[in-house]
Amino acid sequence: MGEPKGLAEAREQLTLFLSKGGGSEAIVPRQEVVQKIDLSPTDIKLEGVTNYLSWSRRAMLAVDQKDLDGYLLGTIKEPGDKTSAEGKKWKTINSLLIGWLLNSVVPSIGRSVEGLSTAAEIWKTLSIQYSGKGNVMLIAQIDGKIRHLHQGDMTVMAYVAELQALWADQDNCDPLELYDAASIESGHKWIARRRVLKFLEGLSKCFDGRKASLLHHTSLPTLDEAIAAMAQEEVRLSLEPADEKVVSAPTFAVTERREWKETRDCFICGETGHLKWYCPTRGRGRGYNRGGSSGMARGRGGHAGNSGGQSAHMAT
Repeated sequence: MGEPKGLAEAREQLTLFLSKGGGSEAIVPRQEVVQKIDLSPTDIKLEGVTNYLSWSRRAMLAVDQKDLDGYLLGTIKEPGDKTSAEGKKWKTINSLLIGWLLNSVVPSIGRSVEGLSTAAEIWKTLSIQYSGKGNVMLIAQIDGKIRHLHQGDMTVMAYVAELQALWADQDNCDPLELYDAASIESGHKWIARRRVLKFLEGLSKCFDGRKASLLHHTSLPTLDEAIAAMAQEEVRLSLEPADEKVVSAPTFAVTERREWKETRDCFICGETGHLKWYCPTRGRGRGYNRGGSSGMARGRGGHAGNSGGQSAHMAT
């Protein structure tokens, strides 16, 4: 006679339980968890507001690669039963994440958060203290750096990297807050246009010709298109012989006015370089010299002649 169905199922479950070592495998082995979150240290340590954005992005990338971002962001809560398999797994991962975070910041910052009990609390505290969101002074500082940044001696790509780092800080500290899809799309387009213009404005003078050609198009290029165009222009300029390199003139350059010099003689004073309309001795007669020796001689001659005439008249 066959074994009752319920007893057979119970026997099967018991056999499966014993084959797994009496339930020892029901709890996730600590070694397996350690291997799962064997996180490499971040290549930079959090020092404060100045590098929080770069640090946080790299830290989140390292954690996300191990699929543990929920523990860091607090979306995976600690199970109520701390003795269960899930409870022990959560505790192990949380402890290792805390240790990893403390090793990813400078000692002074680590001491300020080492008393917190969860990785999520540490992450949130660091974000509040160092993200710079809403910090008016920091926003003004970033805006000033963007406004005054120019290519100078940097390559095009080095200049782009500086700009993009500042723009990322700007987005983090002073994000554009819009709430409907149409406004968000329009806002992003507006920001993108301004960033293209800033990139072009900060380029060195040798790119003026290529820059003018881009601005003549009916639509402004995207930032990626503008960067690619200027990178190509940089290569072209580098291939020109040194003695043939010239600065490209902008399309709307003002033509230099050349001063024309008069070569004819003045009808009044007889000097070369101006005509009678502009003569400083106008109205004094032809041959007048402004204080020159010849003029003085003419004056004395005329005076002597008059004196001679008066003497002759007296003699008669």
